[in-house]
Amino acid sequence: MHAALPRLLLTPGEPAGIGPELAVRLAHTDMAADLVACADPDLLRRAATRLGLPLHLSDADDQALGARARGRLRVLPVALAQPETPGHLDVRNAAYVLETLARASDACRAGHYAALVTGPVHKGIINDAGIPFTGHTEFFAARAAADVLMLLAGPHLRIALATTHLPLAAVPAAITPERLRRVLGVLWRGLQRDFGMPAPRIAVLGLNPHAGENGHLGREEIDIIIPTLDALRGAGMHLLGPLPADTAFAPAARARLRCGTGHVPRSGAAGAQGRSIRHRRQYHPGLALRTHLGRPRHRAGHRRPQSRRGQQPAQRRAHGAATVRAPCAGRMSGAARPKKHIGQHFLHDRDIIERIVAAVAPQPGDALLEIGPGEGVLTLPLLRAVGALTAIELDLDLLEPLRARAAEVGTLRLLHADVLKVDLGMLAPARPLRIVGNLPYYISSPILFHCLAYATHIRDMHFMLQQEVVERMAAAPGGKDYGRLSVMLQLACTVEPLLQVSAGAFRPPPRVESAVVRLTPLAREALPQVAPAALEQVVRAAFGQRRKTLGNALRGVLDADAIRVCGIDPRLRAERLAPADFVRLAQQSVAVRAASVL
Repeated sequence: MHAALPRLLLTPGEPAGIGPELAVRLAHTDMAADLVACADPDLLRRAATRLGLPLHLSDADDQALGARARGRLRVLPVALAQPETPGHLDVRNAAYVLETLARASDACRAGHYAALVTGPVHKGIINDAGIPFTGHTEFFAARAAADVLMLLAGPHLRIALATTHLPLAAVPAAITPERLRRVLGVLWRGLQRDFGMPAPRIAVLGLNPHAGENGHLGREEIDIIIPTLDALRGAGMHLLGPLPADTAFAPAARARLRCGTGHVPRSGAAGAQGRSIRHRRQYHPGLALRTHLGRPRHRAGHRRPQSRRGQQPAQRRAHGAATVRAPCAGRMSGAARPKKHIGQHFLHDRDIIERIVAAVAPQPGDALLEIGPGEGVLTLPLLRAVGALTAIELDLDLLEPLRARAAEVGTLRLLHADVLKVDLGMLAPARPLRIVGNLPYYISSPILFHCLAYATHIRDMHFMLQQEVVERMAAAPGGKDYGRLSVMLQLACTVEPLLQVSAGAFRPPPRVESAVVRLTPLAREALPQVAPAALEQVVRAAFGQRRKTLGNALRGVLDADAIRVCGIDPRLRAERLAPADFVRLAQQSVAVRAASVL
């Protein structure tokens, strides 16, 4: 008898990319593994046809295989929303990609597979669909409610990353003693447990050029890294460094390290793409999910670059929060000129400023984060109240003037970054964030959903938005303002409109009225008990053609009988349903898909 083959689960990733064809080619190798693809079977058949290769598909089950013939592949089916066109991304298939990852993650965590191999995805198209997504690592971490450490692994070198998927401008603020202790602890235990190294030797790279050159090129090594390493050495860890990153990989430097030792660099790029490690037994390769995850190199997702003709030039240039405010009240000599292409309008009304600060009610010890501080019209009074504040600003011209104004007020940690690319969880290591922002109106919804993706790290949010948007956020069922934004936000947080702001409060005046709103994330136990991707799919489909009945709008997701099972009349339109009704529909869609697999 043949021994049972190890079961490998494969997610091909972006359906318009190379992943489906790679899955077919993998099925035609002699790999000694029971290969199971979590994908649309017809997608795989079309890929095989394009390659001119035969492909025999069968449903995945729990029966172990002792041998596998070439060209055979078992399938855990997930249905595409729309047939793919190779090389052309389709936003309608974004939820499908995440559904394959969710199904695969759950199956691996349940112990049905020995490892998960992920094909390349396209982060941009997923975010264009309104679904916050920074990568496989963060997705699986959230799915498993686990902490993450990514490891790039080669035959003779392993490199652990202290931060992942952060803009370079945000990295220094993310290098904290707490983060280094966590990263090095996970790495140390993982190398011992999973790589058979009883006393691993770990070289830690510096953040700054030449490891700071004794503080002349940056003080992070002196103030943060060295004291943290000294404390961990006292606990028994064998640590070298901080070493200059520009010479750490030279042969002479590497000779001091045993093969297979880990390195903790400052940020996300080093060497060959490899595997990741998870804390609490939820990991990518080697150290901790008890599910190994193999990943390809980045930027391999599709054949041709996506056209972004649908975006305005300002959207292509300036994702993130770049709203600017005038300092305290009125116009000052030397004040920055508002930049129209990134939606800047300077708030100058002293009464509105004071009312916003009073609504936030900052207290000493609060972990305040401001999105788009501009010239500091809100930054300075908030900073006076709490003593320390973090701010994210996209406009480079505003950074140094704001630092100068804040120097005598308190400690301002200013990040030059696109907020949509910042891991907000990294900014809340000890206390939940209180977020304040005057958001650029043209990109306010993506910023809102980005913040909600980190709701477990957030205490509350106070945002200045277009009044029409605030009305939609707080709208009740049955009105013309009630829609996708209303449902998704009200299922994640309480929405409290606070005050209206006239156009004359800004310089230059915008063409719309504005309003301030408070968002308070719901407690974990009050959140919808349904996969976010399934909920997003149902809500988007229901309101995508809001004049149609549910029976017609949800065709392809739920039929009329399935809608009735939820106690909902399929002849109703989406605007008549309460947010909780959409949760029931999403739960039913998950149940229908699960039943179709059996």
